[in-house]
Amino acid sequence: MTKKKIRNKVLNFFNKDNFKLIKIIILFLVAVLLSFLMEFFVIYKKSGAFSIDRIIIIAGVILFTGLHLIFRLNDMYQWIYKKRFILALLFLFFAMIMKYSGSSITSYNFFVQSEANDSTYTPILGKARTIRSDEWAVNSPLIFSQNLQENENYPYFNMNIRGTKTDMFTVINAPVKDILIIGKPFNIGYLLFGNEVGLSFWWYGRLVALMLISFEFCMLLTKKNKLVSLFGMLVITFSPAVQWWYSNFIVDILIFGQLALVLIDKFMLEKKWYFRSLYILGVGFCAICYIFILYPAWMISFAYVYLAILIWIILKNRKDFHINKIDVLSIIITIILVVLIVARFFIISNEAITATLNADYPGERFEIGGNSQDNMFSYVYSIFVPLKDMINPCENSNMLSLYPMPIIIALLYLYRKRKSKDFKKILSFLIPLLLVSILLSIWCFIPTNKIFAKITLLYMIPSHRAAIALGYIQILLIIYLINNFKDDTKLLKEKVSFILSGVFATICLIFAVKYGPSNYLGPVSGFISGTIVFILFYLMFNLNKPKYKKYFMVILSSVAILSGAIVNPIIKGINVIYNKPVSLEIQKIVNENKDALWLVDNLNFTVPNYVVANGARVINSTNYYPNYELYKTLLGEDSQKEEIRKIYNRYAHVSVNIDDIDTNLELLYPDSIKININPDKLDDINVKYVLSSKNLEKYNNDNIKFEKLYDEYGLLIFKVSY
Repeated sequence: MTKKKIRNKVLNFFNKDNFKLIKIIILFLVAVLLSFLMEFFVIYKKSGAFSIDRIIIIAGVILFTGLHLIFRLNDMYQWIYKKRFILALLFLFFAMIMKYSGSSITSYNFFVQSEANDSTYTPILGKARTIRSDEWAVNSPLIFSQNLQENENYPYFNMNIRGTKTDMFTVINAPVKDILIIGKPFNIGYLLFGNEVGLSFWWYGRLVALMLISFEFCMLLTKKNKLVSLFGMLVITFSPAVQWWYSNFIVDILIFGQLALVLIDKFMLEKKWYFRSLYILGVGFCAICYIFILYPAWMISFAYVYLAILIWIILKNRKDFHINKIDVLSIIITIILVVLIVARFFIISNEAITATLNADYPGERFEIGGNSQDNMFSYVYSIFVPLKDMINPCENSNMLSLYPMPIIIALLYLYRKRKSKDFKKILSFLIPLLLVSILLSIWCFIPTNKIFAKITLLYMIPSHRAAIALGYIQILLIIYLINNFKDDTKLLKEKVSFILSGVFATICLIFAVKYGPSNYLGPVSGFISGTIVFILFYLMFNLNKPKYKKYFMVILSSVAILSGAIVNPIIKGINVIYNKPVSLEIQKIVNENKDALWLVDNLNFTVPNYVVANGARVINSTNYYPNYELYKTLLGEDSQKEEIRKIYNRYAHVSVNIDDIDTNLELLYPDSIKININPDKLDDINVKYVLSSKNLEKYNNDNIKFEKLYDEYGLLIFKVSY
């Protein structure tokens, strides 16, 4: 056989139209082999734990990547587009079956009996983010306690948290068996499948919903441009702020806000009355879910953004939209349903709402804006954050906004298109968003006054939170501009754009270094960050050129994946909660005495909630709102003194120190207090068991006796008798 024939056969084999099945089989075998070799020779040697799950996940990534070499990209992604809902459900089903999640709950392996280790207590891939303590040390363990109640599972009021009646729906975002669960649909997984699978559904169900809905929302903005919509979906979903704050409402804000706008657009364009009625009900459902997020800082700031888009939708569809009697009836019914659901919530949760609003923290917080430079320009170094530690990556995260460049390009675009026939349409989209950008920019950078803050409702929004909504607007501007720039749209000459890109990139880099974490960007990382920002700015100035559009989308999508996709780990199950030696002992004691009250002494603030997750009634678990009776019992009339009340009247992690001193309180941080308690006071609050890191038997006297039941790996459990 001649070299030419061999060459032709090889080329024929690699032609994407030939031998697809054979190539898929070969790719599958190669993916499995490579993932096994990587696990055995690289990861296993470092971690000391062999993982089949890791092999499966890595093989899946290799397989998906390799398919790009087998199929024509256009055909492949057209097929994915058509099957996107089925593929999303299959992915979610797989994650649930395998009990995967992105929780950092394996952090408990460090805080609770770290010596009693097990490979199932560590992430399969990635790194547990200890800084996300509100997810793994607060919300997750308290949610797990919901199906460990004596009388019923998933009650509205949990008797174990704080050791007393605690509202689980208002501030804890927990699953409850009540019609109100309709407003927190991703919690339904806990009710149906229990804690392990419920956590998987909550984590990846929200991810799937966010990706699908963001794509549809971008399709609305781009008039169904699939490529730009895919780009928009990736940048929104994997922006650092979304992934670092994944468990703190921002995902739900984006899901239900964007979905409502998509449904409103469909309602205005739909001709069939029954579809219109369904769309109206869907908007009502989104309204309930949005209201039940119960976090004004993002609800209000993002509401400004959604209002701007709503104005554009109304202006865009006004000529085609005609309301009829059935629409009016559907709207009235939907409003009544929303009001009834919300009214039920306010009636049942009145006590918790009142306590939260009247708390010194966060209830008394009044913002006037300013000083958010540190996270507004954090996109500059975002690719390093998942890999290089900083003190608080959450507070320093934002959307991949490229702020303020989208505002500048949008203004230039408006100027260049001022004489075009589509100018009014362009104005209807850009002006509302630019006005909101200006408003939020003022709030983020300039301290205002109380009157302005009150009128705009921004007084409830710390500027760092508003900065994320402002960053989101920039992404929407980018998506719109990419889709609407044409070859004949001129902005600036290339030389001018090159110089301006360098100037703006330098300014943004200086802001990022000056206001970001101290000494975070070194010479090399600073150079890399500055170069990437410069390239992106330069490409933005030249979005009228099709090839530059593609370069821009590829680079920013890659930055999004590097910045966000690897933030959260992949873990399997929740064995770290239930299988530790101390967990088994707590469960044993609780089964014998379910009503007994516990106290956690001289341990990290994360441990009391761990004990709650194992079924115990723990007085000093996280106080989402104050337990007034506890402080009245401990401190008597002193509990009503203003200086004392200000200490405990707050959302608080409660640390306890049992010692031979007068009982008193300390304010450690805005969200953390410490109770120094005399052993003789334990009788007053009816404590039966204490988990501690120290031997409490030294406090035994005629009034109290500590009987040691358990002592292992640095943790001791005592039974208390009086």
